[in-house]
Amino acid sequence: MKKLFVLLIFFFALATNANANENTTLSVSGHGIITAIPDIASIDISIISQSPDPAKAMFVLSKKANDVVKALFKLGIKKDNLSTTNLTLEPVYQYDDKTKTNNLAGYKAKETFNIKSSIDKMGFLISKVSELGIDEINRIYFESSNISNFKLKAIEKAMEDALLKAQSALINTGYQIIGIKNISITEKTPVPIYFDKFMLNKSSVPSMPIEAGRLNIEASVSVIYILEKK
Repeated sequence: MKKLFVLLIFFFALATNANANENTTLSVSGHGIITAIPDIASIDISIISQSPDPAKAMFVLSKKANDVVKALFKLGIKKDNLSTTNLTLEPVYQYDDKTKTNNLAGYKAKETFNIKSSIDKMGFLISKVSELGIDEINRIYFESSNISNFKLKAIEKAMEDALLKAQSALINTGYQIIGIKNISITEKTPVPIYFDKFMLNKSSVPSMPIEAGRLNIEASVSVIYILEKK
């Protein structure tokens, strides 16, 4: 991060000394990538209840959800790392071959929670969720708690890339860089690493190893350099 600030201060210091009427410029783009190892794991889990009576479906879901939340807290999940992301109640239809119609068969209530944990604890957590009355794991994904610093480093690398390109382009031209007229920065939000949705049965699930892979944090810059004759 310090390196990035030094680069920016250097270029803008040059720009203040540049002739305001200088029209000779060079536009260059730069790209930077930082590879990071994730340290945060998140899962979306769902609890489902189905009944002919919508009120009963919601009542049973509420009881199951409260039991699951209490159990998760006992497993060490902090309140700030557990949140409800979706709650639905929808009719369930069954097709009748004789009448060729869809008939109301009942109602399905579903609540989805997001749980965050350190990666080293997530394997143990996943091995336990089937014992807590959870019906689905909708996705598992991995992120970094240090993403802001990694983004700055990616911008720094992009600026270095742009400068190297500009210097290479000016070889044997008789021009040199004396400042920067404009900088445009574009950050690419890293896509979390996902695992596919899968259903859970109620039998014991063995301890699951978690391999998080790597995240690519990217940034692009467009720089307009001010030039003058050597």
